[in-house]
Amino acid sequence: MTKRPLLTFIKGSLISLIAMLLTGLVTYLRRRYLALHLTKEEFGFFYAAFAFVSLLAAVLDFGIAGASPVVISRHAVLKSEKEKKANFTAILLLKMFFGVWGLLFIPFAGWLVSWYFHFPVGKDVLVILLIFSLIYNFTEEVMMIAVGFKDYLGKAIMEVAYYTAILVVILIVLENYGIKGAAWAYFGSALVVMVLGIIYLTVKYRIRLTFNFKLVWKKIVYLAHFGKWLAIASLASTSMGYIDTVMLTYIKGLEATAIYNIALPLVQIMKSMLFLPLVFVPIATELWHKKQTGSISDICNAMLMLILAGFWGMIMFLSLFGRDLIILLFSDRFVAASDSLTILGSGILFLIIAQFFIGTIAAMEKLRAVAYTGLAGVLCNIVFNALLIPFIGIEGAALATSFSYLAIFIISYLILRRHVENLRLLYPWTLNITGIVLAGGALYFSHLHFSLLYRMLFFAGLLLLFCIANFRAICFMLQHLLKQMLAEL
Repeated sequence: MTKRPLLTFIKGSLISLIAMLLTGLVTYLRRRYLALHLTKEEFGFFYAAFAFVSLLAAVLDFGIAGASPVVISRHAVLKSEKEKKANFTAILLLKMFFGVWGLLFIPFAGWLVSWYFHFPVGKDVLVILLIFSLIYNFTEEVMMIAVGFKDYLGKAIMEVAYYTAILVVILIVLENYGIKGAAWAYFGSALVVMVLGIIYLTVKYRIRLTFNFKLVWKKIVYLAHFGKWLAIASLASTSMGYIDTVMLTYIKGLEATAIYNIALPLVQIMKSMLFLPLVFVPIATELWHKKQTGSISDICNAMLMLILAGFWGMIMFLSLFGRDLIILLFSDRFVAASDSLTILGSGILFLIIAQFFIGTIAAMEKLRAVAYTGLAGVLCNIVFNALLIPFIGIEGAALATSFSYLAIFIISYLILRRHVENLRLLYPWTLNITGIVLAGGALYFSHLHFSLLYRMLFFAGLLLLFCIANFRAICFMLQHLLKQMLAEL
């Protein structure tokens, strides 16, 4: 059991932060290279197809990726080799059983690329990506098992290696093989990292496959019961990142999809704080079973304050410099993505804190609540996409996604508040009041077309005012966490 939950959380957070920043950077470099070397239609099709197979993979995951870290962390303290082997075998068998259903779409690939994507020459690419989705499900699971053992460094290395391998292969093959080569890059990288990851887990944690079918079946039944609610939540958290692209492709076409996907790698870098829920789940599981709800609320309150401060800062920064970022990092061909970047970059912070709350609720085994929260987010996403995309295009897709993130944030907060005392939503008030005022000023100033120097000076002034207004509250929270850390030393 973890004797120092806060220190473990901070250590795991730092490792995961570095990994997420690196993967975000590699994702940007990959998309930039593809955007500049493919036509808009090819670029749009590739990421539309990728969104389609990723959404399919999320459906067929059945919540196993979300359930396995909780299951592994609960049994990690057991010295029984039989238990570890049975858990590992059950997870892989379930992944195989549900994953192969995605291959049934292969015979319909020609029809899909003609009717849905309107890109008839992309059949082979879609087939490769469908096979890739099965392999990646196993690759992702290997990483999640490492998280269950609190091996954040091992998970980080596998993740960075996977994204880096994709980039390297694309740089080598894209010129000669086009988007088909890019699809093979995803497939090959996932396969290699999966194999190496399994070898790593078997060597370090001595987990093996077992033929004790009675015990394996018991674990499968438990995982299926445990995962049936997490399946909806996992589908929600994953699909909300792809539903917008899928619906935008159908309603507005591949060119709009291409422009929209320019904003996504920059948002991916901003998603670097999504490591926080992942790190906290095994720790929250222990704290909940030890009835240390005070520690849970302390960490949740600190994260909530951090994310809300980041939300207002992100609006100020992206409204003033979003257009410049697109031109600098990509090309002025894609400057139409700047408004979507501002909306998604701000909204993603709601997803981060929502996932933090949802992971904590899952650790408490309130799985039905987790499922309903995810379902509400997906329904909100679909409805707003259907309403907004026809009228305002890519900005509508960005707004719909951000609204769905806000919805699951509010719902998950209300659920968690029922089980954890002293959870505060809008504390301190000064943070949110000054955030509203200063972010509004930044949005107004951004439309006055001042030079970059004046915008930089204005942004520095806004940040200074924001820090002065919230200095006492931030110091109080940091002091509280520091005392808890020192108590654990």
